[in-house]
Amino acid sequence: MQNNRNFQNRAFEDLFASITNNMPALTFFGIILTYGITAALTVFFLPLPAMYAVPAALAVQFGRFAVVFTDFLNPTGKRSPWPPIIATGATIVALVEFGYSVQDMQLESTWTNARYWSVYLFGSMLIVFGYILELNFISKGAEGYGMQRSRVMPGSAEAVTQRVRNVATEAAEAIAPQRRPIIAGFQGSAEPQSQPEKQVETGGNAPQDVVRKAITSERAKLRAYRHKALNGMGNADTIAAGIARAEAEIERLENML
Repeated sequence: MQNNRNFQNRAFEDLFASITNNMPALTFFGIILTYGITAALTVFFLPLPAMYAVPAALAVQFGRFAVVFTDFLNPTGKRSPWPPIIATGATIVALVEFGYSVQDMQLESTWTNARYWSVYLFGSMLIVFGYILELNFISKGAEGYGMQRSRVMPGSAEAVTQRVRNVATEAAEAIAPQRRPIIAGFQGSAEPQSQPEKQVETGGNAPQDVVRKAITSERAKLRAYRHKALNGMGNADTIAAGIARAEAEIERLENML
């Protein structure tokens, strides 16, 4: 977005524009680097032969990467709550495992407590910073894709679903009263709700206020369909067809004005 900028120095503005352009790639490769550092720490301090430690550490870090970025495998607009949880669990396990490995090396090499804590805190800082970096990165990516986090608490999910249903019901009720006057004014009898669309279609010289009312009705119906599509309610094909039909009808009615 270009809003609320207050750069007085063009060179300063160009510098931050360059940072904005390069930050995504730098951050992503930085995350990959922290995965590699975590794997290297595991291999170095883990009391296992390298032939076992290397592939095992790489497999663990690749699994973490794959899980954290699963939402971007096929972006559907909904974000799973599990990748951040799994990343947190993997970080905790890595910190505990690193602590025990350093402690084992301390006992074998007769390290002092000061040396143990300096090594452990430094390695832990690398692991934790990588964790914070990946969480912020995937959060911004989900925000850019417009993903919404799925609810894991049943109470919250039911509350959201009920609220969406209430909005859809209110929209449907708002449509119905606006259609009956159109029917009464031109047909003289109560017909199904689809009849006003036919009335406007056949009346080439229909009054503009009638056309505007019909447009308002179609827009309300379009909002209701989009609400359902956004929250995964109802049949997806039926909703998509309803959205396309409402958009086409709005365009046709606007051409009559």
